[in-house]
Amino acid sequence: MRLFSREDLHALLQSSGGYHLSLFLPTHSVGPETEQDPIRFKNLIRRAEEDLEADGVRTPTIKSILDPAYQLLNTPFFWKHQRKGLAVFIGPSGMEYFRVPHVFPELAVVTQRFHVNPILPLLSWNEQFNILAFSPTLVRFFQCDRDNIEQIEIEEMPKNFKDANGKNDNEQHLHYHYMGSGGKGDQTSVIHGSGELSEKDLLKKYYRKIDYALQKALRDSKAPLLLASTETNVALYREVNTYPSLFENSINGNPDEMEPNEILQKGFPLVRPLFKKERTDAEEHYQKLVGTGRTSDTVEELFQKSRQGVIDTLFVARGIEQWGIVDEKEGTLQLHDHYESGDEDIYSYISIQTVLHKGIVFSMMPQFMPDKKNITAILRY
Repeated sequence: MRLFSREDLHALLQSSGGYHLSLFLPTHSVGPETEQDPIRFKNLIRRAEEDLEADGVRTPTIKSILDPAYQLLNTPFFWKHQRKGLAVFIGPSGMEYFRVPHVFPELAVVTQRFHVNPILPLLSWNEQFNILAFSPTLVRFFQCDRDNIEQIEIEEMPKNFKDANGKNDNEQHLHYHYMGSGGKGDQTSVIHGSGELSEKDLLKKYYRKIDYALQKALRDSKAPLLLASTETNVALYREVNTYPSLFENSINGNPDEMEPNEILQKGFPLVRPLFKKERTDAEEHYQKLVGTGRTSDTVEELFQKSRQGVIDTLFVARGIEQWGIVDEKEGTLQLHDHYESGDEDIYSYISIQTVLHKGIVFSMMPQFMPDKKNITAILRY
C-alpha cells in the first residue's frame, strides 16, 4: 500500500483550473460499520452535488464531475479494504484517493483548489512513528500513533529470510533457529549456512533488502522508525540502515511472538519523550522569538512568507478554516469572513507551502495553540 508523501501533496497542489472536490470520511476495516462507509460516502457526494448546483453548474457537467466518485462508490471490493480514513480528490485531471491510518471528520469541499488541510497531519510531526518488527522468520511494518497501530504492506519488502533469498547459491542450505539463556523474548536468532558468505553477511544482505524497500516507501518521511527484534538483529540492521530517522532505542526480544498492541505498548513509551521534546522545544523557541521579527501570526504575512519558503515552523489549529481567494499570478490574497463561491482555505494553503518548502507543521488542537492563535509561525529570517 502506497504511503502519502510530499510528492503526492505537490501533485495535488499543481492541479488547477476548474472545480476540485475534496471528500473526507472515517472508514472501518472490520465490523458492521464497514457497511455504513459507502453510505456516508454517498452522502458526501450529494453534498458536493448541492454545492455545485448552488454555484450554477449545469446538471450534465455535475454528472461528469462526480462520475469518478460514483464509480468508486459502486466498487464493493474497494470498500472491503479500508483503513481508518479515506481522502478522495477529484479534479480536472481525474481522481486520486488515499486510505490512511488517520480518522477524518466527514467533510465535502468544492473549491478551485484541493482542500488538503485534513490530510496534512500525515506529513507533520503529530506523534506518528513507524515500527519495523523483524526476524529471519517474519517481517512486519507498522504505522503508529499514541493510540493506534496498523500493519502496512510495503512493496518489495521481503516477508522473511527465505522470501528475500530463495533457495539458490549460498543460501540453499540455510536454516535458522532461536537460542539463548533467557526466555523466548530474550532469544537470539541464528542463521547457519554452508555457502561462501558468513552468517553475519547473509543477515546483512537480508536487512539491506528490507531497508531498500522501506526507503522507497517512506521517501521523504521524517517519522521516527523504531526497531523491534533481538539485540543481535537490531545491531546488524543498524549497520546497513539508510533511513535518516532511525530511533536510537529499540524494542528488544523476539517480535514474532508479540501481538501488534503489545508492540505499540512497548514502543510508544520509548518515543514519547522525543515527541514531547520536539513540540516543547518548538513552542519555547517561538516564545523566545516573539517580538524579534522572527514570528508572525498575521494571515496576510504568513501567506507571503509561505510562498517564499521563509516559514521554519508553523503552528495551525485543527478544524478551523480561514476562507479567501488566492491569485497565484499576482501573488495576492483576499480574505473573507465566511465561505464564498471560489474560496479556498488559506490556512491549508499556508500549511501546504510550508511543507513543500520543507518546513515543520504542527497541527494542534485549538486549546493547545501558542498564545491561543489559530495560526502562527517561526520564520527562518
